[in-house]
Amino acid sequence: MRPWLALAALLALLDQALKAWALEALAAGPVPLGPWLDLRLAHNPGAAFGLLASGGGWQRWLFLGVALAATVLLLTWLRRLGPGGPAGEKAGIACLLGGAWGNGVDRLLRGPVVDYVDLHFPAISCPPLFYLRLHPEGPACHWPAFNLADAALTVGVVLLLASALAARRARV
Repeated sequence: MRPWLALAALLALLDQALKAWALEALAAGPVPLGPWLDLRLAHNPGAAFGLLASGGGWQRWLFLGVALAATVLLLTWLRRLGPGGPAGEKAGIACLLGGAWGNGVDRLLRGPVVDYVDLHFPAISCPPLFYLRLHPEGPACHWPAFNLADAALTVGVVLLLASALAARRARV
């Protein structure tokens, strides 16, 4: 269990280090990294895709409570897997823990979560979940800004799904 907790802690610490860097380095404006990727400082008081972002502040405590409850559930799950449990499942849990801890620290210390990765592409209209923003080069569709903790959460879900599918196939 210790290596997986160490991975979770490492993800959370790296996430916080990158957020501290973003708060300093991106305060003056975005840094383009390519035609479809910028580093851009954003603050999200809501959850994924800005869910409940206009809640007035109470959602900070709701999402912090969700992160704490998820931590308890995930630690229990990890402990029940034991030393012989599937590595993919344990890695997925570690990623979920690291992501929850990284964004939880933001909610506790800052209120909103600090995001800094901005994916976009030129377009006149945007597909669902993307939003339109005008650039000097013209309109572009943007995926909601995210951070390392969000990426860890996504990877964790993918690893857990892959582990569940592998276990299902092994039983058949």
